[in-house]
Amino acid sequence: MTDQTMIQQVDERKAKTKERMKRWREENKDRISEYQKQWRKQNAIGISEYQREYQVEYKARDDVQFKTWMRGLHKNYKITPSIFNSMWDSQSGKCAICKQPMEPRGRKGSAATVDHNHETGKVRGLLCRVCNQGIGNLKDDPEVLLSAFEYLMKHGHYSHIDRKSK
Repeated sequence: MTDQTMIQQVDERKAKTKERMKRWREENKDRISEYQKQWRKQNAIGISEYQREYQVEYKARDDVQFKTWMRGLHKNYKITPSIFNSMWDSQSGKCAICKQPMEPRGRKGSAATVDHNHETGKVRGLLCRVCNQGIGNLKDDPEVLLSAFEYLMKHGHYSHIDRKSK
């Protein structure tokens, strides 16, 4: 028997086995489904723990974080990564308000946030989280911000912090 003949016989056996297994699965769909339900029920805690661990590892992957970031830019702000990068470059990677250096992405406090007008959806610039939350807490209202400025000038402020040296 030649090697070619042996290979052909093995391939034929594999094909027959594959066809037989396919037929068995078709004939036993209900039985398989019930078995899987019971197995999942009996192993619910282990499955849950595994899924939790997997999700933590999955979400930590750089490629997943990057794709999530890109989808968020498009979904929330209707901008592309190249528009974000242009804004980043024009601001030299610093917050448009406090001028502190930022990270381009991430979940840390130093990560850039896309500031936008909530009524029009128009993107205004990139801010650090603190400044973005600050103007949001002051209702994005220039009069309220001016009033806060006047209040701080009258009653004291953190002028002892040298923000430019950071």
